[in-house]
Amino acid sequence: MRWRSTPEVALDLTIAAITGVLGLIIVASRFRAGTLNVEPGAAASAQVAGAVALIGRRRMPVVTLAVTLLVSVVFPVVAVLVALHAVGRYVASERVNAAAESIAVVFALTIWVTAAHARTSENQPFFAQPLAAYVLMGIVPWAVGRAERSSVASAGLRAAAADAESRVRSAAAAAAERERLAREMHDIVAHRISLVVLQTNLLETSSTDLRVLDGVRQIRSTGQEALDEMREVLGMLQSPDGADRAPSLTRVHELVADARGVGQPVALTLDIRAEDVSGPVERTIFRIVQEALTNATRHSPGAATQVEVKQVAGDVEVRVANGPPAKEPTGLTTGGHGLTGLRERVALVGGTISAGRTADGGFAVDARMPGRKS
Repeated sequence: MRWRSTPEVALDLTIAAITGVLGLIIVASRFRAGTLNVEPGAAASAQVAGAVALIGRRRMPVVTLAVTLLVSVVFPVVAVLVALHAVGRYVASERVNAAAESIAVVFALTIWVTAAHARTSENQPFFAQPLAAYVLMGIVPWAVGRAERSSVASAGLRAAAADAESRVRSAAAAAAERERLAREMHDIVAHRISLVVLQTNLLETSSTDLRVLDGVRQIRSTGQEALDEMREVLGMLQSPDGADRAPSLTRVHELVADARGVGQPVALTLDIRAEDVSGPVERTIFRIVQEALTNATRHSPGAATQVEVKQVAGDVEVRVANGPPAKEPTGLTTGGHGLTGLRERVALVGGTISAGRTADGGFAVDARMPGRKS
């Protein structure tokens, strides 16, 4: 139930007072004209009671109409017209509206017949008071209230539509701004990283120290990986379905399917949900599985491979293990620095990672990272 505001209460009191005064004026004029067929006190009390009932017209419009119709049995009250308007304005149910309006029209017809018989007994024409006037008094106030309700509802729909359109425009503007910033960041950082890669090429041609050359190759590989990842992120921002292509637990199934597609028998155990881990951890899980499966397909093609992602004591454990190669390795390499990048990623989320040969001649990557705290 909605509490009425102070302006609404003041308006209801004002309407009730005006209605009561009008009703008393009608009683007084009928009394002076000698056409009042009930006791003046009873007629005046009916007008006042009907007016008081209007105070609840917003919260209890049907009850208000019932009360005003009831007191109108003593003498027709002006408050009935206001109550009919309230039913049309504040009652949503079409059935209730139809029932209330039907009762009001029947009541108006009853009053017309009663008044007509009274005039006949006074030797006046039976149809001295037109029936249409009584029917209109029972219909017009309700119809006006119904029209007001429709108008308010339409205004609300227009406001909601305008708000939705505004939200869409704001979201589009925000997306455009994010894409612009991403482009600028990509251009700036990519330029600097490209310079680093070019400088390593120059350094590689001018040095014969094996340790320096190994460091140079590692820097170049890391720079190239950074450029690739930046382009991937930019592509996700630009693509309408970019969010669906972001690294996630859901896409781990895609990695497994891709590995199976090139002949790698992979078994997957994924006993964790996205809500159990933070965003950075979820992306790191994806990268670990991606890198480990890539290495397995290149260095141990055809080897049985097991991917396990599970929750242990509040942490997340990731294990990707493969047996010895069942086919001749392809000879393709990843640069030798993928695991270094994984160690950096895992360290950033507060985890640990290890990788190495297994007793059967295969290879395993094991990582443990913190899960989301409940």
